[in-house]
Amino acid sequence: MKLKGKTVLVTGASRGIGRAVAEAAAAEGASLLLHFSQNGEAAEKLCASLPGSGHRSIQADFARSEDVELLAKQILANHSCPDVLVNNAGVFQEHPPLITTFEDWKRCWDETLAVNLSAPAHLSYFFGRAMAERGDGRIVNVSSRGAFRGEPEAPAYGASKAGMNSMGQSLA
Repeated sequence: MKLKGKTVLVTGASRGIGRAVAEAAAAEGASLLLHFSQNGEAAEKLCASLPGSGHRSIQADFARSEDVELLAKQILANHSCPDVLVNNAGVFQEHPPLITTFEDWKRCWDETLAVNLSAPAHLSYFFGRAMAERGDGRIVNVSSRGAFRGEPEAPAYGASKAGMNSMGQSLA
């Protein structure tokens, strides 16, 4: 897919892989919607540094499903459906089963599955339907080797990425 003139939504865009994806897409002529959770300053700096125009940063806490829904509905209402959705945002929290309290265990699982699996699923629901209606679009899920080998110190992370892989296959 050629990206010149396309709109790309990158989640978790303020650093790391998300930032690199945003930079590469902008270099090809895409307009970016850069999602961030907490680091608005980094997202704004990235917007300002990208070639081209029309880039915007957008905030949402993916641990809260209502924030994900609101973000999707606002984008669809104000920007139309992106041509590409890059589900990149994620959290990695260590919670070794033999030494983690049950309260911390539950918190890690709840937050990790919300951010790494439920948020991408919900965004794929909203934007996938709009893409299908339009007859065009791409959804890219950023996974991890942890989906295939497990993560002994962060089992929720490995499970969330394996779930993301299965979700992507199911939706395709």
